[in-house]
Amino acid sequence: MLDAVREHMRNVERKVAGRKVTSRECLLQAINHQEPDHVPCSPRMFNWMSGIYGDDGWICQMRLANEFGFDPLVRVFLADLNVVAEPDNPVIDAVQYLSDISVDITTKRHADYTEVRRTFHTPAGDISEEKIMGDPGSLYGDRPDPLFREHLLKGPEDLEPMKFLLPDFDERKAEILPTIIELVGERGLVEVSPRHGAGGYPLATFLGAEQAMLLAYDDPDFLRQCLQLFNEYYQSSARACLKHGAPMLVDAWWTLSVGSGWSPQLFREFAMPPIRENIELVHSYGAFYHYYDDGALDKTVDWIAQAGADIIETLAPPPLGDIDLAEVKKRIGDRSCLKGNIDQVNLIWRGNPEQIREAVRQAIAAAAPGGGYILSTADSIRSESPPENIQAFFDAWREFGSY
Repeated sequence: MLDAVREHMRNVERKVAGRKVTSRECLLQAINHQEPDHVPCSPRMFNWMSGIYGDDGWICQMRLANEFGFDPLVRVFLADLNVVAEPDNPVIDAVQYLSDISVDITTKRHADYTEVRRTFHTPAGDISEEKIMGDPGSLYGDRPDPLFREHLLKGPEDLEPMKFLLPDFDERKAEILPTIIELVGERGLVEVSPRHGAGGYPLATFLGAEQAMLLAYDDPDFLRQCLQLFNEYYQSSARACLKHGAPMLVDAWWTLSVGSGWSPQLFREFAMPPIRENIELVHSYGAFYHYYDDGALDKTVDWIAQAGADIIETLAPPPLGDIDLAEVKKRIGDRSCLKGNIDQVNLIWRGNPEQIREAVRQAIAAAAPGGGYILSTADSIRSESPPENIQAFFDAWREFGSY
């Protein structure tokens, strides 16, 4: 199997053999605010890959980079199965995966959704939830999120039982990282996602976004305790990945951001402390920190850069977000590498090639001088996007992306 993958990677490398610098060197120079021979290009295409290939794993990412000839930040997902929040199977028997607990599950079936109530019995006490799960492909969407009537975390007394529902990270997953890094080689730069989101994601899942916002005013100490619990959980897996050589970690905070309804002041008070902790942890291993938020960033991006984020993504422009790329480049472009900004909905999905060409030209002109910019999209290119629009994106990059 590994020999076949190595041969595939050799074929991938032949696609860009004529360049002065490799994709890995190009990305590293951009992150270090140097001008390589060309502006690196690494669009988010996970949705497109899933729709076209039926997969978005790292080998598929390399296949896609070979087809279009771009410089991939190769995302390796090492997240464990979350038996509490797993969206595809609301009645999963959690006892199979978690020790020292039992669970009572009751369901009520309706035409296109299922009511689910689960009570987990842990050594620290009981903890329960109630939610509605829409059927995939129904009027609720392809993979609908649950609608919670009752979240697991309702007060400080639930924190200890919650710990029993967070499975330990299986470090054996991280042991494959040196092999993946070797196989990717100079053709790209590996980055690791050790959990699905950091502290903000489980906060929204187990506590609820609205409830968390209310706690910021009604019980800020409990909110901080929740964030501390989930960020320590994230860091336990991050350390394992860093120990096995992860050159970059991706840390997503979009569920606790201005784009999700939090004020800049609350973001600074509650999100920035764990973000700074994560940046310090990553840097202590000599690795890069990649901050991800696909919503509004203008009011918070300066704090994230000041904290030491090496890459900030996705820098969505209006109407998806609020970023003026040229203005943000002036503010933080000497501290953090900027990645993103091309509208994947109104341009690459619904626009035309000439509009895409002009947007790419403007983005490169605004952010590429002096290095520190990776051309990318404001989120994942949709699988419905016309092939001629996707090709126009890469054609424009080749036309305007040389230093």
